Formats: sequence, structure tokens, C-alpha cells
Amino acid sequence: MSNAWPMPRGAKYLLVLDDEPTVREIICEFLSSDSHQVVPAATGEEAMAALQEYGVPDLMILDYVLAGLDGIKVYRQLTAAAGRAVPTILITGMISDDLAAEASGLGVTFLNKPVKLEYLAGVVKKRLSESAVRTTDHLE
Repeated sequence: MSNAWPMPRGAKYLLVLDDEPTVREIICEFLSSDSHQVVPAATGEEAMAALQEYGVPDLMILDYVLAGLDGIKVYRQLTAAAGRAVPTILITGMISDDLAAEASGLGVTFLNKPVKLEYLAGVVKKRLSESAVRTTDHLE
């Protein structure tokens, strides 16, 4: 499925899932100012609906602590629905070596809250560029 809205050339589609409205709005507003098309979601169900409506995002930013499901479970559901791995950043206030190892094993970037927006923007740029390299490897 292609994205359901026209995007400016070079813009990326980002899905931001956080159940804290203020955090979600700040992240979305900040990343939108970088010419990205950002879709907010407050629950795993909203994230799945966004995937169905707008297609597979170029990058997902997921909070770990969510009502009902944790961010890793949501990641697994979304990537299963997408049919492929999606570059993902997992943000959490829970510092855990086990969680960091699980995220790393899935190829998910793990960041501890609070995260400076400028740092997050740098990680987003890096993950998007890594994804672009992987998707064009077959062209070489």
C-alpha cells in the first residue's frame, strides 16, 4: 500500500506512538518541522490503524510503557502486519539491560528518557539513512 497523502519530495513518513499526549505532541511537532510527515498514535490499535491507512512507515518511534501492550509487543505486531522489519526507535524511562538487549536483538534502537529532541533528530536521520542504504543495496 502506498501512503495515502501526497508527501513532499524527500519527506519520510514517521509513526510516533506514545500514550503521553504531551510527549507525543512535542516529538511529532519537532519532527514535522524537519519536513517529515508524522502520524501520531496513542495506542497500539491507533498505530495499527495508521499502518492500514497510510502504509508502512519509513521509521517508527515507540514508547515502551503503554497501556495494555509494551512497545516491543507493538513492534512485533506492526512489523508482522507490514510484512517486513521497519526501522524503529524505542524510547523508555525504564533502564534495563535485558530490555536494551532484546531491542538490540530485534534491530531496534533503544533510547532512555528523557531524550533531547536534537539527539532524537540525529538518531532518526541515522536510522533513515541506514534504511536507505539497505533498500538500495540490490541496485549495486
